[in-house]
Amino acid sequence: MKEISARKRLERELLFLSTRDLLTKLLNRSQLEPAMLHAIATVQEGRPAAVLYIDLDNFKIGNDTLGHEAGDRLLTTLSTLLKNATRPSDELVRFGGDEFVVILLDAEVEKALAVAERLREKDSSLAQLIADTDWATRIGEAMKDGSLELWFQPVVDTRTRELLYHETLLRYIEPGHTMIISPGAVLNSAQRSGQGIKLDRFVIERAISMLENDPNISAGVNLAAPSFNDHKLIEVIGSSLQSHNVDASRFFLEITESEIISHLDRAREVSQSIKDMGVQIALDDFGADFSSLAYLKKLPVDFLKIDGSFMRDLVNNSFNQAIIRGIREVAEIKNIRTIAEYVENQDQMDLLVELGVDYVQGFFIGKPRSRAYTTAEVSA
Repeated sequence: MKEISARKRLERELLFLSTRDLLTKLLNRSQLEPAMLHAIATVQEGRPAAVLYIDLDNFKIGNDTLGHEAGDRLLTTLSTLLKNATRPSDELVRFGGDEFVVILLDAEVEKALAVAERLREKDSSLAQLIADTDWATRIGEAMKDGSLELWFQPVVDTRTRELLYHETLLRYIEPGHTMIISPGAVLNSAQRSGQGIKLDRFVIERAISMLENDPNISAGVNLAAPSFNDHKLIEVIGSSLQSHNVDASRFFLEITESEIISHLDRAREVSQSIKDMGVQIALDDFGADFSSLAYLKKLPVDFLKIDGSFMRDLVNNSFNQAIIRGIREVAEIKNIRTIAEYVENQDQMDLLVELGVDYVQGFFIGKPRSRAYTTAEVSA
């Protein structure tokens, strides 16, 4: 009996493998003809049926550029959307690499249109994934052709206006155009498509190479949360500093408080290793979360970049003033220096001096641009 059961189970598995696409678990190409013949027979019996054909544009380009893993994620997402938008009685066939056929049995035209509309409604998830795939393709190309640029925004001493460092900000200028694409679109798509670590490595290498070319400046880069799980991160930073002969103290790493919450222990471990090299670390958007002080106890940081929300109506908002004063006092106890972002006018500057903030950054000091600032340009 056991042998018979095992043989039947094997037969079922072989049948499944012979009729199903292994990736999406939909019917494979060999089952399209039988499914179509079934649909035709259904129509001949006087029952309606409909066929939908789906083809993914530019799938091969993204698949070749990003690798099969990203392409597989796109295909499995589409198959899930198709299953959710149809009935168990409908036939779903993966016809080709990026082609799908949906056969709707007992479906009038109105029913077929309703299914198509449901697919359109669910299309936002797929459209986002396709858009991310497209963006990731462009990002991969941009890292090679120079379309990705690093722009500079100065961070200066509140009282003396001496330059501390420049925060480097990523900008994407599409080849043949002059318009700058929103950095958020680039960064978010890079993270969702699995390109974030690669992009961070690119920015680190590019920033350090710029420091070699200009020995009078220091630069900082923003590190995204996934990069804390990059096992080569410390090696990338160390080898870049060494190969470009750049002193580690001229390189700053900015980590965003909200992004490290889910893996705080790993962030602490990596931050300490990087700090041990001599690299300086700034905790960005500090104070936005009620748990900020708890993070501060655990992370080895040199600077706190006070969350920009506290700069809104600062001159007239005594509560925000009190928060900034409190952050500065806590930072002083731990020998950590403070940076206020989004400074827009002289009144804010004067108040920040009074509150004891060490450094400032914002449009009042200097807008992001494609070349570094000099001390003369940012001096009062």
